[in-house]
Amino acid sequence: MLPVLRNALILIGGLLLVSMRVFAGQGLNDEGASNVEPKKTLRLAGPPWEPFLYEQQPRKGLATEIVIEAFERAGYSVEVSIKPWRRVLAEAEKGMVDVLIGLWFNEQRASNFLYSDPYYVNQISFISDQSEVISYQKLDDLKGLKIGVRKGASFGHNFDNAAGLNKTPMVNALSMLKMLALGRIDIGIGDHLILSRLMQKNKMLNEQLKFVEPAYTERELHMAIVKSLADHQAIVSAFNHHLRKMKQQGRVKEIIKTYSP
Repeated sequence: MLPVLRNALILIGGLLLVSMRVFAGQGLNDEGASNVEPKKTLRLAGPPWEPFLYEQQPRKGLATEIVIEAFERAGYSVEVSIKPWRRVLAEAEKGMVDVLIGLWFNEQRASNFLYSDPYYVNQISFISDQSEVISYQKLDDLKGLKIGVRKGASFGHNFDNAAGLNKTPMVNALSMLKMLALGRIDIGIGDHLILSRLMQKNKMLNEQLKFVEPAYTERELHMAIVKSLADHQAIVSAFNHHLRKMKQQGRVKEIIKTYSP
């Protein structure tokens, strides 16, 4: 074989070997995440909702921490902003936000957002004064009671649209608890974890108030990504994969425990 031809074949073989090694490195790693770099930065947003989303915590809350870790395991970098809910939705419509960090499923909203698997279950409970004996089996049993409800909050179709309930809007959950302790309302409703944490910080509220059994309902918490994002299905699939891994490893429970009162 001529020296020139032999050298050319050796060079071609070397290039093919390098190409095969590079291509092989672009598969899935042991965790199922792609090794292709760099992946895009996702813009995450949600409204202030302590302890699920809030600025005062390094990872910005229970919901944000779970969502961030699942995305980071999938190889994505994230930018997080916490702002009023209406602004979050408006910016998502304009393509300025990619991911809504935490929300309950809404059929109408599902036309514009692809929901992930749930990563948390919110327990919604009624709360009353310790001295009150309140028993209910259905919402109609609460007619005649003055019910404190955080302004703008939704607790499911049945409660939101229940006829005959005397719902009194409250500025926030803490003001609802204080009004309840003062006897200005008969019962309140809210997320069990949120109310528990607020009561834990206030000895008077903790001693004076109690949760009404049974809990009213449960709502699954998801992240959702705008469908206008070209690769939204692949992103949600990667998120769900790593969320399942986190659940299997006990990591999700570990994060939730750090926010328990």
